Amino acid sequence: MTQNISTSPKIKTRFFIFSDTHGLHNSTRFVSDQYADVAIHCGDLTAESKIDEYRASIRFLKP
Repeated sequence: MTQNISTSPKIKTRFFIFSDTHGLHNSTRFVSDQYADVAIHCGDLTAESKIDEYRASIRFLKP
């Protein structure tokens, strides 16, 4: 006799993976309106490591 051990519903998790934003000031140029449960940024946040680029990156990554 075969028994289904898992009785919990399947959980789907959506990932949004992006990279090299280089201090973008306007996220609409880069990010779609798609929903994601987890966002992963890989690569460069800034182009020249200037404070304004870091501030722009923080604004970009805020929900």
